[in-house]
Amino acid sequence: MKENLQQLLLILLRDKGPHRVDELAQELHVSNRTVRYWLEEVEILLEAYNLKLMRKPKVGVWIEGSPEDLGYVVSKVRQGVWEEKYSPGHRQLLILQEVLAGPTPILRLSDKLYVSRMTIYNDLDGVREYLQNYDLELVNRKNRGLVVEGDESGIRRATADLLPKLSAYSDSDSGPVPVRRVDGGTYRQLTKLFPAHDISLFEAVLEEAENRLRFRFADEAFVCLVVHIALTMERLRQGKDITMPREQMEMVRQKEEFEVARWITARISLIAGVSIPESETGYICMHILGSKLQQRVDSEEAEDLVAKLEPQTIKITQEIIAVAEAILGFELAHDRLLLAGLALHLRPALNRLRHGLSIRNPILAMIKENYPELMNAAWATSKVFEQHLGVTISEPEVGFIAMHLGAALERLRKRKRVLLVCSSGMGTAQLLNTRLESAFPNLDVVDVVSSYQYSQGNLPNVDLIISTVPLEAKSIPVIQVSPFLNQQDIQAISRYTIRGNQDPKKSIPVLTDLVTPDLVFLDFEAAGQEQIIGFLAARLKATGVVTEDYRAGVLAREKLASTAVGRGVAIPHTFQEHVQSSRVAVARLKTPIQWGEDEVDLVFMLALKFNREEKTWQMFRSFYRLLDNREFLSRLRAATSPSQFVEIIRGYREE
Repeated sequence: MKENLQQLLLILLRDKGPHRVDELAQELHVSNRTVRYWLEEVEILLEAYNLKLMRKPKVGVWIEGSPEDLGYVVSKVRQGVWEEKYSPGHRQLLILQEVLAGPTPILRLSDKLYVSRMTIYNDLDGVREYLQNYDLELVNRKNRGLVVEGDESGIRRATADLLPKLSAYSDSDSGPVPVRRVDGGTYRQLTKLFPAHDISLFEAVLEEAENRLRFRFADEAFVCLVVHIALTMERLRQGKDITMPREQMEMVRQKEEFEVARWITARISLIAGVSIPESETGYICMHILGSKLQQRVDSEEAEDLVAKLEPQTIKITQEIIAVAEAILGFELAHDRLLLAGLALHLRPALNRLRHGLSIRNPILAMIKENYPELMNAAWATSKVFEQHLGVTISEPEVGFIAMHLGAALERLRKRKRVLLVCSSGMGTAQLLNTRLESAFPNLDVVDVVSSYQYSQGNLPNVDLIISTVPLEAKSIPVIQVSPFLNQQDIQAISRYTIRGNQDPKKSIPVLTDLVTPDLVFLDFEAAGQEQIIGFLAARLKATGVVTEDYRAGVLAREKLASTAVGRGVAIPHTFQEHVQSSRVAVARLKTPIQWGEDEVDLVFMLALKFNREEKTWQMFRSFYRLLDNREFLSRLRAATSPSQFVEIIRGYREE
């Protein structure tokens, strides 16, 4: 421990009362500024040990915490060996790692994580919250310690989903890893969790399996398969196998991939000298069925792929695109690359969702931070999965859908090739061409033809046809306009171009009607997510907006997937059946709180009930446009009253 921090901590821990900064500076023979700098470091160190550095102007600074935690830290500071080992969040993940592996005494956790038993007890709230998502329970058994109880499949899913969270802390480790397809952080965690197993061996077997299947898994799917096999082998080593329902087992036996799964288990069984039950082979087969293939789609292949895919997959894909269109305000239905690429992704994704399998999305955090509008449009498509499959889509899957939507929007940004069609192809066309160039600089008019020439065929390769006369519909989008290109025409063409990104100022009235000062609460102090949900739900219920079951519905929705949408914003909501009329309650938090994987300080609780679905999409579209505006969010965070908060929203359309 640094000597200056040790001296400062000993002074603060020696006396319970507050210490003024100038008094500390005098005792330590340094400037006031230096003491303030050291206090920032002390505050970070104390947080990891469940202690808090209190500050009060004109009074001073002091340390608060339980006697046990204070006593633990005092002994360590006196020895000069105390330092921050893990943040509270990291520590909870490490506790999960231990308890999911087997019974764990609290004293062992205290010694291993360099904190007091009281700190461990406090951490267990977050540990239990994580386990509840998998219908697991953490209990303290006499002579055994902490034990995770529940279904074997839940324990495996909880462990698999824990790995990428732990891997985020392993990326900085300096230990070398083999140059293979499993990323360094995951490889290190697998070797720590399962030291009895050779992870490289599992990789090699899977690569042989790829040759037998004649396709290559996408890297994230490959990693998920390696994790599943490593986890399977470790649980079998502990005598914890898993069963598969008879009907499900019969179904996977009929798949051609089952023979490959059988080959994988036989190969690993031979090398590892472990007998692998057929049910485990069935689950490996399900993972193969749910694995994303590494395949690129070009425009020439798109139509062939669409024709070959299952009708249900195409139907679900088209419905997803329709929802995204309504949210984003762009015409996407004619993008065949989007249809083919998204359908190709959904084919294994539907298998994953049917069987409760997970997949990793290595750039999920980046998508949420930089493209909240795309992420939220993708979230809105979850209703399609609920209608067709009766399941809720996971956040990594949502991220992949957002990536496909983002690629489609990038294609819209590219310069469009346009064919102009007029009755004669002469004067009116030239006038229209001039106005198009002015209004849409991203359009490239490659030719001007008459309606007769159009009917004869043999036309240039274009993205869009703009015509002043009615035309028979073809596979290429056709927009009929006036030769004078009025405002209505411009709006119609805008849907096919990035210039058509709808102006949020025209959509906001739907949102402003729903946000009123009586349901805006500023600088709210919330201990956690459940408290703020309970508070806002109670306020909505008091106004007659929602039913008694609304709060439970919102909490159930959060358990399935976090409603944090990036940039410090969360939008808790639930189904319309719990809503009487549409309103939005808002809380701006005094201190950000953890909301799933994100930190949140702006909470918009949505109670939506519209007669027409398009009005719901209009509401979401206008709302997501606002979330994409960092300056606007900054102004909301600086508002000094509920009325000013609402006026900022209402005034946005007038700027």
